Amino acid sequence: MNKYRELVERWIYRGFELSIYKIAYLEHLCGYIALPEHTRFAGMSTNDLDKLLDLHGGITYHERNVIGFDTHHAGDVSEDGMPNKDVMYVIDQLETAVRRLDPIKELF
Repeated sequence: MNKYRELVERWIYRGFELSIYKIAYLEHLCGYIALPEHTRFAGMSTNDLDKLLDLHGGITYHERNVIGFDTHHAGDVSEDGMPNKDVMYVIDQLETAVRRLDPIKELF
């Protein structure tokens, strides 16, 4: 763990490496998908991926072959000021996005 973020989960789902981090100072979660380089998705623009994946709040991170989203948007905080999106929510968002990609059909 670094002082800004803590790894919560990391797993492989349908050939994609998925991870969830908790941002220390705000307590919200961020989800990430590593796009395999053998698929056309690794070279797609952020806008095209955003339209295809429909992740919560849109893609807020895209560097090389990793994309991510965060759960720190309007409506993501409860009345007591704490985040209201939990790990299961982020897992569902990530795995749903991967099912939309279907890498088997996209091999070169």
